[in-house]
Amino acid sequence: MVYSSVGSTAERDYCLVTYVNVAGTFFAIGSDVKKTRVCEVNTFVRVGGGYEDDCDKECEPIPFEKCTLPLENYEE
Repeated sequence: MVYSSVGSTAERDYCLVTYVNVAGTFFAIGSDVKKTRVCEVNTFVRVGGGYEDDCDKECEPIPFEKCTLPLENYEE
């Protein structure tokens, strides 16, 4: 995992995750509806390359800019 954060509104909790594996670099947004506790993946995007499965070197984090997810009724 390269980066993760959470946000919350009155209705949902959100999780933003960026991670790297052999298939690529991925960005995902998931949510959990507070009333029903139903979890779902809202966005799942391949944003870059991955690393070789048989590679002996350590994976270095990719450079990226953190994003802010503006949420109405945000709760800290």
